[in-house]
Amino acid sequence: MFGLGVILASGVFAADPAPPASEPIATVRVALIRDADSMERTIQSVFDSKYEGNIRVVRTANGKFTAINTLGVEDYLKGVIGREMSPTCPVEALKAQAVAARSHALFSAEDSLDAPYDLVANISQAYRGIDQRTRRIRDAADGTRNEVITFKDMLVPTFFHASCGGHTASIQEVWSQALQKDARASAMPPSVYCSACAATAHFQWAADLTHCSFTQKMKSWGSKIGELVRVEVMGRSASGRVSQVRLIGTRGDELMTPEKLRSLIGYNVLKSGFFEVEKTSSGILFKGEGWGHGVGLCQFGAQRMAERGATYKEILAHYFPGSKIVSYKPSEGFAALQKSKSAAVN
Repeated sequence: MFGLGVILASGVFAADPAPPASEPIATVRVALIRDADSMERTIQSVFDSKYEGNIRVVRTANGKFTAINTLGVEDYLKGVIGREMSPTCPVEALKAQAVAARSHALFSAEDSLDAPYDLVANISQAYRGIDQRTRRIRDAADGTRNEVITFKDMLVPTFFHASCGGHTASIQEVWSQALQKDARASAMPPSVYCSACAATAHFQWAADLTHCSFTQKMKSWGSKIGELVRVEVMGRSASGRVSQVRLIGTRGDELMTPEKLRSLIGYNVLKSGFFEVEKTSSGILFKGEGWGHGVGLCQFGAQRMAERGATYKEILAHYFPGSKIVSYKPSEGFAALQKSKSAAVN
């Protein structure tokens, strides 16, 4: 945790770290804020929360500022679990979230050896320091300490989302470029049916957008197709999600993936790519199921499975079929980087 003592050295601000309770098996670097306009704003945003480890503020090549929190992965997880899933969820669901989040974080860390940071707070995973730590969160992290998910003997990023809408998605359905690790495409477990998240929050949703509001959003992202006329679904993936949409306007048309459309319209408006489109007298009606990209762990499904008595290992086995839960062993490159960091600090 860092306090009021902020040190300026060689153009870098660093917060005094507290000594760790136990030596972490790995550390991760989390960008808390990126490309801020001023040093003052960067520091103030950091002081809005409390953090483990150390924090440094670096000036980037474009003259802006980025704050990077470096801490043990287990301490990081205790700031993630209660933000990605309600702290009141059954402990077995929280444990499933802990293993998935740990695997995702360590995959990202091993995949970004040459980058200035490994993860981005509230983009890679929800994270805001230690203010969401409860006994249940600590028990979930400590009860799965160092456990990660592998598939075909490879560490996998184990994505997660709120609700899959009845069927999770394969990674290829959502992101066309396969994730790379050590110059090899990362294998990922297949998608699965999920009855557990039915009738939970956000299982079904609707978004009614007028032609005018939709056109204004298109103009804001630089679309050149004029006034929106209609939206067409051009295909569906194996899980039933939309694979591509066509926006038809008065001056042309534009093709895009549903995830791209969600990013432009708003992730909380178009909650998933699992939708139907209807033209109404005033605009476009999207009717969908699920919330999130749909890949990996369905958080509402995990919660319901835990309420019905499933263990965290049973939950993870369902959402990541064919995978294994193992004790984490860093790759040679990552282990060397961790060792060099430790030597630099000492």
